[in-house]
Amino acid sequence: MKKYGIFGGSFNPIHYGHLMICEYIKEEMGLDKVIFIPTGNPPHKDLGVSAEDRYEMVKLAISPNPDFEISDIETTRVNLSYTVDTIRELKKIYKEEKLYFLIGLDSLFQLKTWKKIGDLSQEI
Repeated sequence: MKKYGIFGGSFNPIHYGHLMICEYIKEEMGLDKVIFIPTGNPPHKDLGVSAEDRYEMVKLAISPNPDFEISDIETTRVNLSYTVDTIRELKKIYKEEKLYFLIGLDSLFQLKTWKKIGDLSQEI
């Protein structure tokens, strides 16, 4: 069974810290790949940069690494983006893979404010 890391965030902007920590986690956990998911319309932040522009920045930044992928699962959403909904959708797409939810420190401190955090913890 393949193991995929799921790394979401606003990536406003993406930076070397994001790339380095994902490479480190990939190696330490033996992940087959890390999927970057730029948030679309987040309920907690006014980003000032379009989802499309942030998607393109992430795509460019990860392009040298064949073990990194990008998903537009959130940037193509019209409504607000909630992680619990994204994880549920990803589990339908990646039925045969084991998914690992990766989170940045900035998001960690906001977890208690996330939609359906109890449901999210059951999904992961």
